Amino acid sequence: MVTAAQEPEELEEFRTQKTRWAALAVLAVGLALIVLDGTIVGVSMPTIINELNLDIAGAQWVTSSYSVIFAALLLAAGRAGDEFGRRTLFLVGLVVFVAGSAFAALSTSAGLLIAGLRASGAPEEITGQLAVVFAEAAKWSLYASVVALAIGLIAATVVRRKAAEQG
Repeated sequence: MVTAAQEPEELEEFRTQKTRWAALAVLAVGLALIVLDGTIVGVSMPTIINELNLDIAGAQWVTSSYSVIFAALLLAAGRAGDEFGRRTLFLVGLVVFVAGSAFAALSTSAGLLIAGLRASGAPEEITGQLAVVFAEAAKWSLYASVVALAIGLIAATVVRRKAAEQG
């Protein structure tokens, strides 16, 4: 793994340029696609269960297959980014994500759907690239995660109370 002392001068120069904000925008769009894909699977789960005649175990595999692959490949993707370049890995991951999502959308069985979702879980290197491009912001990532979790819990509580009042 490349340490801060071993980083190429180009990367350090990149971090000081304005183009890193364009890189952030591209990475944000890629990350938004991943989040959107996960949301689509969650929202469409009742239809998926009915259309593919899934039992509870099949439904669990559909919802968790993306996360399993994401977690399993996270370290390997970081190393591959060091070896082959982060831009190349990002583009390969994006192609794999789009192909996997299309495959999952066109699937006619639970096995094919899970295979497509596993392929779409491959581009996890996007999250690691954010820390590389914005190294000075990495120390704030834990803080931001905790704040996001708190906001999510508050929003979930409000939505649940509103639903209980209406139901």
